[in-house]
Amino acid sequence: MCKLLALKADDKKTNPDELVYEIYRAAAALKNELTNEQLLLIDQWVSFYKKVSDQRLDSLKKESKMSFVETTITEHVFNQGWIKGEADGKADGKKETAINLLKMGFDVKIINQATGFSKEEIKQLASQ
Repeated sequence: MCKLLALKADDKKTNPDELVYEIYRAAAALKNELTNEQLLLIDQWVSFYKKVSDQRLDSLKKESKMSFVETTITEHVFNQGWIKGEADGKADGKKETAINLLKMGFDVKIINQATGFSKEEIKQLASQ
């Protein structure tokens, strides 16, 4: 946080290039503890106050292993929706598979192995 504030303050004693690198390096080291929203805010703060060229900023992101961060809120919202949709789609596909296997007369144990659903979940699907 201090480095982010130093970037905004435009301290004449600091090198913006090194400061941006240190901010990204610190964020990358904490990426498992920070939410995607927090990483996006860090990236947007740096982008606003960067005082380095866009090309150098991209290079610093790659060097510090922060190139995975979305660059806009729109991109972040889109990616979060896509991830949720993909998970929902997989769950729906597994449910449909289990129902089809039930209709074909497969044993609950086999359906469990094929879908990962518990025996109780399979029985609930059978009663639908």
